[in-house]
Amino acid sequence: MRKYLWSIGLFIGISLHPFLAHATTVDFNSQAGGGGGNTTVDGWIGNLGGGVAWTFNRNAATATNVYVPDSNNAIASYTFSGPDSGVARWAATEDTSTLGSSAVIDSAKFCVYITAHDGSAGDSVRLSSVNLASNNDIVSSDFLFTNWGTTAYATDLVVSALTDNAFNCWDMNSTGIAAINKTGITALSLRMVTDSSNSAPPGGVNNYAQWDAVDNGSNIPFLEVVYHTAGGSSSSSSTPDTSTGSLQNSTGSIVGFHTSCETFDTFSGGEVCTQYDTSVSIPMVRFITDDLGYLMIATAFLFFAILLIYEWLAKVIWRWFWRLITGRHPEV
Repeated sequence: MRKYLWSIGLFIGISLHPFLAHATTVDFNSQAGGGGGNTTVDGWIGNLGGGVAWTFNRNAATATNVYVPDSNNAIASYTFSGPDSGVARWAATEDTSTLGSSAVIDSAKFCVYITAHDGSAGDSVRLSSVNLASNNDIVSSDFLFTNWGTTAYATDLVVSALTDNAFNCWDMNSTGIAAINKTGITALSLRMVTDSSNSAPPGGVNNYAQWDAVDNGSNIPFLEVVYHTAGGSSSSSSTPDTSTGSLQNSTGSIVGFHTSCETFDTFSGGEVCTQYDTSVSIPMVRFITDDLGYLMIATAFLFFAILLIYEWLAKVIWRWFWRLITGRHPEV
């Protein structure tokens, strides 16, 4: 069995090396504000109160509440006596075109920084699609329920299990990953499952979640994508400048600065640093180069294979030399 180990190691090393060595993790977020020169947006929209039944608020063609921009985002689905009810939904668009058509997405997740929640009604939050009238703004008519997808892009997160003052993330499934537009704008939504499934929540209890919006300037929602490109190369529209700790675009202009590094980030393997800049049209806000560990694993397989090949060649040469000198096979 041992004589075959070198071929196994060589196969694994060569197979894994191109892919694992070039995996890239990149985050995208929306731009602050809405409309104007923006290409993306994030904000929430809803019908809250009004002394009407939940079904009326949920199925309305327009919204009475539109919050773009706002420092906080929220979604809700509740019903109280009176009647009094509320339905709120959140949408975001991200410019994911820098991935490129050759990108092969390995995994993705969407995260928001929860600041408050109440899951007394036993609801969950669903990540799904949305079809806004414009990629850079949210208007009242976007509220129409047919504009909002019902297919879950990840496992629903139970509201009562959300963690305040922390990022809560949805690990996207194959459907969600397929919905990421590698050459354009990706549109995502969050809303309560009772809203998505058109099933009124129980009466008399609250049901909402709130998180920091992109306009808040910190702890902003982000879409994280792990990908590699066909042929094993990787690409991005931004290059970290290790000498200044800034984020530069392709022309060398500084477009962002580290704001959450505990120590100076040299962008070596495993280090993570977050950059924020809501004043420029660049979608990438965080760059993680944590794949050196995988590169080392693939390299180790190659090194192991080379050692075994060397041992095998040494034995072959020794046996040939022994036969040449003695005219018989060596005993060992």
